[in-house]
Amino acid sequence: DIADPHTAARPPLRVLYIGNSQLGYLGHSIPALIEDFAGLLPSAPRVSSERVVIGGVGLKELWEEGRARQQIGAGKWDWVVIHESVFQENEAQMLQYGKLFGDLIATNGARMVVLATPDVEGKKDDHRVMYEQALKLVSPYERARVAGAGMAWHKVWEERPKLDLYRDGDRAHPGTPGYYLDALVLYATLTGKNPEGLYRYVLPPEEAAYLQQVAWRQYREDRERKKEP
Repeated sequence: DIADPHTAARPPLRVLYIGNSQLGYLGHSIPALIEDFAGLLPSAPRVSSERVVIGGVGLKELWEEGRARQQIGAGKWDWVVIHESVFQENEAQMLQYGKLFGDLIATNGARMVVLATPDVEGKKDDHRVMYEQALKLVSPYERARVAGAGMAWHKVWEERPKLDLYRDGDRAHPGTPGYYLDALVLYATLTGKNPEGLYRYVLPPEEAAYLQQVAWRQYREDRERKKEP
């Protein structure tokens, strides 16, 4: 197939990811998946990304370590994606350091996405806490968005409880379907595009199609909760 020359000529979305292993672990990578989604669909905006990822830490440690701040200031980013560690359960800290990141991102002309990640197995209620905190964090920033990945997991649990989203080895990280769903929600958030019909990764076609539909529903709910001017 010959790519649309108008699409090919458009500059890519430049995305900086700041976070921990919830962005990728043992062969899975949300940034790489999103680039694959965009690269394999001629009508989709291309995505070019970099990342600052430190396993097991949250926004406080990422801020204090310094590289994330340097990257925000150094790049002409369209979007900067941040997320809190699911292991800290420290809401005040998330809001404190999230605001520091939010102000720096806005000062440098980029848009912030707060990825409200899933939590470890057995802490389903924390998904809602993370989501509500993310909405609170983005509320002062007109063009910021929330990507409600953890709430998308709730939809799957309610509708298809036998579909396991966790990694078997530790039950703290997503497995293949879980990372795929997180990537779909984030892709829709970054692009505004319906993820239905995207690359299915290594998942069965019907399962991938279902997760794509869940992600699009979640994106629309996220946008309803956080309206833009």
